Amino acid sequence: MSEPSYIGLQYRVGSLQIALVITIMVAITTTGLAFAFKAALPKDDSLLHSSETATIPFPQSSTMLYSARLMQVIDGDTLDCDVVVWPDTTIRARVRLVEVDAPELTGDTKTQGLEAKMWLVETLQQTQGRLWLQNLGREKYGRWIVRLWLSTEGTTGFEPSSETSLNTQLVKAGHAVDLRKNSD
Repeated sequence: MSEPSYIGLQYRVGSLQIALVITIMVAITTTGLAFAFKAALPKDDSLLHSSETATIPFPQSSTMLYSARLMQVIDGDTLDCDVVVWPDTTIRARVRLVEVDAPELTGDTKTQGLEAKMWLVETLQQTQGRLWLQNLGREKYGRWIVRLWLSTEGTTGFEPSSETSLNTQLVKAGHAVDLRKNSD
């Protein structure tokens, strides 16, 4: 085994603060890499006062795909989802589709905004609300910006239904503008 790496996590729920030390060890075996994972509460409160701890409510920008379930369509480019961030750990996140802009549900674009929202609702009903998302960070209103894929039942469980993201499909259906083309 190599020297262990320690990761400190700190969560705050109301006035309750929970600290956890995670130990990760890597070993090279005849079959490849082996990982040992151990989590434990610290023996003292040193982790609570350490500058190395971080509050992590949701993974930051990532190339990983996270399984998610649709909870509510807010408008043509914003959704509320329950995102699985760890086995048996789900958080509710308001997400916005990256690189697209759907019409708003108010003002002159209300009709087009409702059409975009209805297209999104109907498209998402095909998968009973099962989704895959890639978190790309946060935007100024606090929403997570994501690339989203529909999920279908495959040979190894649920998997993305196509290589085309829902973001791109929304633009191709004429219900949103591709912001990458308008960035000039």
